[in-house]
Amino acid sequence: MKIIVSTGNVTSSSPQATYLAADTSVTRTGRAFYVPHFATSCTARLAIAWHIALVGKTIAERHAARYCQMASPAVLLSACSESSCDARWVAFDGSLLLGEAVAVDVTGTQSLSLLVNGEEHAMGTTGDLCCGYASQLSQLSRHFTFKTGDLLLSDVSEADVALSIGDRLEVSLDGAPLLQVLIK
Repeated sequence: MKIIVSTGNVTSSSPQATYLAADTSVTRTGRAFYVPHFATSCTARLAIAWHIALVGKTIAERHAARYCQMASPAVLLSACSESSCDARWVAFDGSLLLGEAVAVDVTGTQSLSLLVNGEEHAMGTTGDLCCGYASQLSQLSRHFTFKTGDLLLSDVSEADVALSIGDRLEVSLDGAPLLQVLIK
């Protein structure tokens, strides 16, 4: 399984970046996330995980909907430190919180919201993305061969939410709470 994370998708003013995450980065709903020992703090960013259902390379935008019928709410975690940022701070073990997968229409708009201890801290929709699912899949498929089971993650909010040990995260996709994680 390949996990491709594409950030900076919310506005055209934010720089777009792509990185790969290991399958050990995934923490599923209902499990706890443990703040890593090397981090002075952690932040969370709201995202959606598109579940790839077909094998494809150089996929045209008009065919992109064929490659995904499921999506999950997700949270991208970053470990903060005084030193410079690189893959160690965004792709460490457990750094991708992944909710339950549900059927979606990728040509439609999905709304997501992130609650921390019952308060909404971030929200977004896939309709607000400056580079939507079809465009992202098409662009990235020039560089990567997508396979069944791969995940393509798109951030849907510019807000980085500071996390503390003891926080309870809940993420909803189209109003349904599909991701619950305790920060330890």
